[in-house]
Amino acid sequence: MQITDRYIVTGFFYTERGYNFRAYLNIRQNAVGLRKYLIAVKNLFTVDKPDLMVVMMNPGSSTPLTGGDDGQMEVGAKPDDTQRQIMRVMEKRNFKIVGQL
Repeated sequence: MQITDRYIVTGFFYTERGYNFRAYLNIRQNAVGLRKYLIAVKNLFTVDKPDLMVVMMNPGSSTPLTGGDDGQMEVGAKPDDTQRQIMRVMEKRNFKIVGQL
């Protein structure tokens, strides 16, 4: 199992003047089994605060999984090398959520 299998990456992507941008990116620990469903129900009623905020500079190579860069909603994202390193820090420190600006 790769480290990217243990985390869910989502981001808000948009295009402006023909250029692709990312407004933010979130990395969340991927829950399994019953815990996954309990977290999903809890998330309907609460907003979790990140364990850590990371400020990143563009450009980055993270891209939307669905091609959804229309700036309408947060979508699944393919992490880049830097985000994989952040996942390693999350794993060592037992962080559940990291937000990136």
